[in-house]
Formats: sequence, C-alpha cells, structure tokens
Amino acid sequence: MLILLSNVGGAALAINHILNRPIGLVDDAFIYLHIAHNIVESGTAQYFPVANSWALLASSPLRLASLLPGISLQKAISDNTRTLESARIAWAIAALAVPLLMALLWRPRYRLFGLATLGYWILLVTLPTAPMMESALVYLASITFVYQSVRRDPTPVGLGVSVIVVVLVRPELGLIASVVGIAIATRNKQLRAFLATLLVGTVIYCALALTARVYPVPTTVLSKDLTARLGLFGEANFASRLGPSLAETLGLSPLGTVGLATATLLLILPLALSARLPGFRLAIAFSTLFLAVVAIRLPSNYAWYTENYLAVLFVLYIVVIIGAMRNQRRPEVIVAAGTLALLVSGLMIAGGRPPAFPWNEGTGRFRAYSSVGAAAAPLGTYRIPQFSHEPVRISMCEIGLAAYLSGPQAWMEDKCGLAQPGELLLRADSPLRHLYPRALLRGGDEEIALIESTSGTTVALVDVWGIGRAETAAAEKACGWFDRGRYLCIAQAPSAG
Repeated sequence: MLILLSNVGGAALAINHILNRPIGLVDDAFIYLHIAHNIVESGTAQYFPVANSWALLASSPLRLASLLPGISLQKAISDNTRTLESARIAWAIAALAVPLLMALLWRPRYRLFGLATLGYWILLVTLPTAPMMESALVYLASITFVYQSVRRDPTPVGLGVSVIVVVLVRPELGLIASVVGIAIATRNKQLRAFLATLLVGTVIYCALALTARVYPVPTTVLSKDLTARLGLFGEANFASRLGPSLAETLGLSPLGTVGLATATLLLILPLALSARLPGFRLAIAFSTLFLAVVAIRLPSNYAWYTENYLAVLFVLYIVVIIGAMRNQRRPEVIVAAGTLALLVSGLMIAGGRPPAFPWNEGTGRFRAYSSVGAAAAPLGTYRIPQFSHEPVRISMCEIGLAAYLSGPQAWMEDKCGLAQPGELLLRADSPLRHLYPRALLRGGDEEIALIESTSGTTVALVDVWGIGRAETAAAEKACGWFDRGRYLCIAQAPSAG
C-alpha cells in the first residue's frame, strides 16, 4: 500500500509540474509534437507532408508514440490543439501512459515495478527537459531491461520485447541492450526464441513506419553526426561538456562533480563488474566503451543528452544495489544506496527550476517562431505581415516550434539538416549515410523543386531567424528586415509593405 500511495503521490506531483509550473522549453520537443499531430490529423509521420519527405525526425519513436493518446483525445474534443497548453496536456498524458505500458513487462512483480517507477517520477519532476523529451523513458526502459535480464525465470520473449523497447527509446542504447540481450539469451540457451522475438518486433515496427509513410531509421541519427563533424553548434563535443552539464543539472560545485565522477569510476563501476549478475560484466564493459565513443561523437548543445546519461547512471547504481543484495554484500549495498541517495538529493534540491532556455515562453525566439507559425499559408508558404504582400518560403535552423504552430501544411528549408540531411552531406560525410536510401537524403532545393512542380507556382525563399532579447541592437543592423515586437529577423529586404 505504501508503494502504491508513493506512486500516486509521485504521479500527482509530476502532472502538476507539467501542467501548472513554468518549465524550460526546447525546440526539439515540438518536433515530436508536430509529427504526432501529423499522424493524428493526416495519418502520416512525415515532418513535411507537402514535400512527401519520408524522413523520420523522431530519434525516439517510443517518445513519439507516447504523445499520440493525449493528442488524439484532445483532437476528439477540439480542433485547436496546436497550442502550448495542449502540448502540456499531451506531455502529462504521456507521462501516465508510459508506466502503464512498461508494467506489462513486469508481470507479476508489480510491487517491484512500483519501487522502480518512483525513480521515473523523480526524474520527471527534477530534470529540466524530462517532461518533454526522453530521459525519464530512458530510465524506465533501461530498468525494465535490467529486470528482464536478471529475473530468476527469464523468458526470451520478455527479454526480447524489453530490448525492442530500449531500441525505440534511444537507438544507441538499443545497440547496447541488443548485444547484452544476445549474450544473456545465449547463456540461457534461448537465443533462437530471443532472435525470433526481435525479428517479429522489427517487422511490426517497420510495417507501422511504412504505413505512416516514413523510413524506419530516424534521419536525425545521421544529421546529428554530421552537425558534430561540421561543428555547427561549436567545436566542443558532448564529452567535454558532460562534467559542467552534470554540475548544472545536479546543482553541484566543480568539486562535487569530481567527487561524483570519482565515486562512480572507483566504487560503482568495479562493484557493478563484480555484481555476479548474468551478462552484466559484459553489459557494463560494453556500455562504458560505447557510451564514451558516442559522447565523443555527439554535439554538445543538447541538454537532454546529459539527462539521458544521468538516467543511465541511475540504472547503473540500482544494478549495483541488486547485485550486492543478491550476493549479501551489505557494505556494497550501503555504498551504492548512499551515493544514489546523494544523487537524488542533489536532483531534488537543484531540480524543478525552469532553466533559462532560449525557447522559453515569452523569449525572443518563442515570439519569433510563434509569429512564423501564425503566418502559415497553404503548400508550405508563409504570409509575413509588414514584410511582403506575396507568400514566401522560409529557410531557418530551428524548425520545431514554428512547424508545430504552422500545422500539417508546414514546410521549411532546414539549415541545420534534420529535415533535409542532403544539405549537410554536401559539406561533410558520414558512414551512417549508408543506412538510408539516396532518395531520402534530399536537400532543401530538391524539395522546393518537387513542391513547385506539383503546385505549378514559384515562390521566393527568405532566411528567417529568431532573435534573443539581448541581440536586438545587432539584429537591427544586420537584418534586411527586423520586427522588434516579434523578434523576427529576415536576411532579405522586404519586397512590399
């Protein structure tokens, strides 16, 4: 009863936090929302249906799926669902839907699942982007995979489904889970049934993706590798920023961050490697190596990457506690549980405050992208008041909020390459491009040509930027046209009006 009441309280706190408290907004969260709305409204997961682009821009397909119940429910009640208020409702319903889905993989150990889910609510309330992005899902999917891996009566179907869930939450973590799952299934002499489960899951996912008219492998995997290679968001990689980012998230001093890293490397990792849990020596060794490589390759500007690593760190500490308890090593339980308690305490003290993200409600960028969405016209064009009487097409970098507010007719040339990775492939190369058919790796100019050949009209393309409040003086000098009230910068001079 205590566990149930704790979960009810945690869920209530999380829902209140999402619905009523100021939260930091990130543009990428609206990418998921825009795709989910397109699925509900048009039956397609394409980001820009007017260009018939089969690129899937959801790095976490399960995060995308979790938004569908809330959006579908709101759409049945009202047509005005592309607002910030409706986004909060979709995030809140998703927060409740995910544990209900995961609970199916914990039968009949629901009490144990209740204990694990407490961490999910803590992360939702304390991590800045957890309500919008996938860090809380990373934790719950990973701990579910751990449960399926170490249970005393493992089943290949349960293990296989838990691997599929991790893959759908984050592809890079899914690779780790797949390797470890194969090792565990081999050890349990269940490899054939395990692989059959993965095959069935893959076929179902691919069928759903093709039905939604998108290629199953998210193009964001390639795009983010290319942006890191090009240094579009700075030369620093994610690994070099992980320490300061953790310190900021946890509210730790530099000394405290060094202490946490030291405790993890010198105490927790060795304890995990000696936990005597099936497959977990391989899991820890492979995970550490792979995540280090990923951290070196990732760009440093995504706050939720730090939160994803923190969620994995949570799971690592719990693995040590499970292993120590099974092996009756009380000192190890105390060390791991004590360090985890300090970690949670840091989150509870520092977390929950809205970070000063440049996309927060009321900021210059939020106003600029909101005005772009309000100017949306048919066939991916925009009629921007005071700039031009004629419709224009838009070229911009951050395409989440603007596309979400534009509706299913949205189209933009994506300077950052998420929607059109062909733009980046002209300047850099990546071995990941071989995962995709050439027709998928289009540039913005190719999509414009396709739209214009279909519509029979030619429209001017303008470069649009959202400007922060502190940048207005510089923008007035640099922009061909600048709307100070909307913080909207267009590189070209206005043609009329």
